[in-house]
Amino acid sequence: MSAQESSSSPQAHALSDNGVGGSPKCAEEDPGRKLDFYGHEVVFNEGERVVRERSYQSTAASYDESREAWAADKERIDDIIERFGDRERKAISRKDWKFVKGLCRNGVPFSERPRVWFSLCGAAQEKKSSPVPYEALKTKAMSGLGEKVARQIEGDIHRTFPSHPTFQRPEGTECLKGVLSVFALVHPDVGYAQGLNFVAGMLIMVCGHENEEDVFWMLTAVVHKRMYPNTYGEDLKGCHVGQKILDRLVQKKFPRVYRHFEALGCELSLVTSEWLLCLFSRSFPPETVARIWDSLLFEGFKIFYRVSLGFIRLHHDEILRRDNLGDLVTFLKEEVRCCVNNEQVMRRAFHGIGSMRSSKIIKYAIKGEEEVDAMLEGSC
Repeated sequence: MSAQESSSSPQAHALSDNGVGGSPKCAEEDPGRKLDFYGHEVVFNEGERVVRERSYQSTAASYDESREAWAADKERIDDIIERFGDRERKAISRKDWKFVKGLCRNGVPFSERPRVWFSLCGAAQEKKSSPVPYEALKTKAMSGLGEKVARQIEGDIHRTFPSHPTFQRPEGTECLKGVLSVFALVHPDVGYAQGLNFVAGMLIMVCGHENEEDVFWMLTAVVHKRMYPNTYGEDLKGCHVGQKILDRLVQKKFPRVYRHFEALGCELSLVTSEWLLCLFSRSFPPETVARIWDSLLFEGFKIFYRVSLGFIRLHHDEILRRDNLGDLVTFLKEEVRCCVNNEQVMRRAFHGIGSMRSSKIIKYAIKGEEEVDAMLEGSC
């Protein structure tokens, strides 16, 4: 899988006024726009612009460190990724797994993301195990997809990152349409659900529309191996359960925040359901999403909970100071939209929330499944 951007320092691209590495120079019409590495406009709260620009540059500097770390162990990393792509986790030792986990948690260099994500999320194995080539699946999908599903996909194509240059061009929208159509054909248990378009769109942003086939296999692997089971299934049951798990984690880790939401008559899902359905891709800036996915596509859905809790930890005191529901929701959405310091968020996710045992998440999941089943039965 080819790299999608220059190997030069990301600092050279940070806050570019004239487009960024590998991205169309869409800012020429408006020289005041600031674009991140993936060609997405960087949004700052004007009242904190200087602070946020400084933190953005700090985050860019952290990518230099990450790139140097990967370069120093290139042969070992390449060997592990190749073996992982063949047989996933069974192919590497516990020592190698912890080594790659550490690298991913510190951020994958921009130029490495397409091939690293493809292998570490399980897409390579999905592609190898398919008895039918992608082009054959696409031909069938373009002519044999049900009218209702095809209409749903068509309706969401131009709602997916509409301001991003990739999706203002036919190559980008056609790639997105192809990936979503084939996914709906191959996975009728899921078909198409809103949220999938943003996950696929983020993959296209990082890997490029010219790598459509690999984007499809990555989407397949992410949905079936890295998200909570049945997130996009009938009645979005998995999404409801995943949200129940997050509710309990917040109640356990940050009881004052949980009670504050309750006192305001607000469920946490009002803010976080979009995070879960879109894996943060519709809410956070693309560079921050990519940094989160570096770990999530390797370690799995547990990272979703770590990042969600890390973000809440970061804004814990401000959340408690908002005594009006409208103000609280507006504040959180604004902080998410302007969350350019992904280094800060990831530090909180991995070092600011304490331990998070898988056994505890499984316990919460079992309870959540029971509650959601009862809820769905009651709504019939």
